[in-house]
Amino acid sequence: MRDATKRALVTPLAKADETVRFECGRADIAHFPAGTVTRWVLEPGWRWSSNVGATQGLALCPSPHLGYVVAGRMAISMADGRTIRFGAGDAFAIPSDHDGWVEGDETCVRIDVVAAGPW
Repeated sequence: MRDATKRALVTPLAKADETVRFECGRADIAHFPAGTVTRWVLEPGWRWSSNVGATQGLALCPSPHLGYVVAGRMAISMADGRTIRFGAGDAFAIPSDHDGWVEGDETCVRIDVVAAGPW
């Protein structure tokens, strides 16, 4: 017997369920029962601690990230001082408690995925 609750879902990120805008960028978010997919479009000069964290009173990002860089380059600095750089074509897993910024003159586009559990 087929489970009628299991079905494929598609959301064009150009028509995302939610778009969060902030200085030097935006996050286009698609919500699914299985989790969320976020496209971050980050302009040169964007820095998490300045453009997002400052609005929340936070110096470091409290969220872990799992994703893929479509275009551009980024760097992150961990709470322990380690700096990690990544760019177009790289998959990443970043633990919580980091700052991040766009490196260079190209817009950074990345896709983050957060699973909500079994579906």
